[in-house]
Amino acid sequence: MKTKPSNSKKQYYFISYSRDDHVRVQEIAHYLKGHRVNLWFDSELQYGNTWSEELSSMIEKAAGLIVVLSPAARDSDWVQRELALADQLGKPIYPILIKPIQRPFLELVRVHYLDLVDGSLPPDEFILKIGGKPHVNKSEPTKPARKSATSKPKSKIIKDLKQCYLAHPDIGILVTTLKEVKVLDHSSLRVHKSASMVRFLVDSAISHERKFLVTSSAGIGYQGPDPWHILIWKISRKKGQPTLISHDECYFGHSWSQGGCAISPDDSKIAAAGDNTIKLIDINSCALTSEFVFESRINRVFFFPQSELAGFIPGYSSLGTDRFVIWEQKSGKVIRELKFEQGVVDVAVHPVEPLVAISSGSRVSFWNTTKWEIVHQLDFHDDVQRASLDPLEPYLVAAVGNALSVLNYKNGNFIAQFPYRDEEVVSCSIADGIVLSAHSSDRLRKWFLPKSTS
Repeated sequence: MKTKPSNSKKQYYFISYSRDDHVRVQEIAHYLKGHRVNLWFDSELQYGNTWSEELSSMIEKAAGLIVVLSPAARDSDWVQRELALADQLGKPIYPILIKPIQRPFLELVRVHYLDLVDGSLPPDEFILKIGGKPHVNKSEPTKPARKSATSKPKSKIIKDLKQCYLAHPDIGILVTTLKEVKVLDHSSLRVHKSASMVRFLVDSAISHERKFLVTSSAGIGYQGPDPWHILIWKISRKKGQPTLISHDECYFGHSWSQGGCAISPDDSKIAAAGDNTIKLIDINSCALTSEFVFESRINRVFFFPQSELAGFIPGYSSLGTDRFVIWEQKSGKVIRELKFEQGVVDVAVHPVEPLVAISSGSRVSFWNTTKWEIVHQLDFHDDVQRASLDPLEPYLVAAVGNALSVLNYKNGNFIAQFPYRDEEVVSCSIADGIVLSAHSSDRLRKWFLPKSTS
C-alpha cells in the first residue's frame, strides 16, 4: 500500500527507510501528518524492479527527502539508491536518526541529522523547516479543534483501580478495583453499579461475548489461612440499567500467593491458577473438573480460541519470567516452552482467532496458536508495558513510553497515538472504536480512534 500525498498539487516529502523500522516510521509519519506535513512513502509493498521508475519519479517531484537512519537502513540497497538519487538531483535531505549506527552514510557526512534515538518525536523547529505547522502558542487565538485521535480523553479517578474492560456496547465499561467490580456508563463514565468482592482482588478476566466476568481474590494472609475465592459475574441490563449478578462463587483451600484466572472462549469453564497448580472449573455449576500440578509457580493463565491447549506465565509477577508454557487441557502435559531473552511482560489473546500477542522488551510477537509459529512481529522504540487486541479489527494497542500506540498488526500501519503523563498503565483494552486504559494513578482514561479506522 502506498501512502500518497493528501493533495497532489501540494509539495510533499519522500520518506526513505528500511522496512525493518516500519513501526517507528509510521509513528513519526503520523505525527508529521498531524502537523500538516505532506508525505509520500511506501508503507507495505516489497520493492521490485517494476517500482524503480515510479520511485525515481516520486523523488524527482518531491520537495525533499526525509531519510530515517538505522543499522537496517544503512544496509538497505534501496535506501542507498534513494539517497544517492536525491543527492544527485540536489534535493534537500533531512536525516532522522532512530537507532545508533557505526558506519556513516557518505552522502550525509556534512549534513546535520535529527536525533530521535530516545523515542521522541520531531520538534517544532524541524516541522517548521519542512513547511509544517507546529503547536500553536497558547496565547494566540485558535479555532476550535476537531475531535481526532489526539483529542483530550474522557477520564475518571477510581480509587484502587486495577483492571478495565470494554463490556458489550449495550452494557458499558467494566472496571475492577481492590475490592469491587463496577459498571460505568459508556458516555459519561458515571458509575451505574458497584458490587463488593469481600476479599482482595488478585486477577480478573472477561469472556469472549463480554457478558461474563470472573474475579479471583483472597485475604491478605496475615491472620491465618483464608479461602481462595472465585466469583463469576453476569453482566446484563435490568429495567434499562446495567446490573451485576453474582452468578456463583467457589472456595478452594487456603489463600494462594498468586491467583490468575481466565474464561474459555466458549464460556464453559474457568482456569484458576495459584502457587504451582491450575484448577479447571465448570462455569455453570462452579464444580472443580480438573486439577494439574506443574513444576514452576504460576503467575497468569490463558485459554486459546479453537484449541485444546492452554498457556501460562511461570514465576512471580514482580520478577517476570523468560518463558511462556503451553500445555494440554485434558492431561495437563506441557508440550512446549517459548523462550524470550527480554522476558515476558504481557500476553494478549485474541478472543476469536487462533492468535496470541506476547510482549517481550520492545517487541511484540504474534503467534498462531494452532501451529505455534510467528506470523507477525512489531518492534517499538521502548519497552512495551501492556498490550491488548481488538476482537473485530486487526488492531493492537500497546502502552509504550508515555503513550498508547494503536497499530494494524497485519501490515504494521500506524493508526493512532494517545499520550499521557509519566505514569504506569496497569491495564488497557480496545474494542468498538474505543481505547480504554487504567493507570497507576487510579485514573481511567477513554480514548476514541479516528473515525476513518473505527
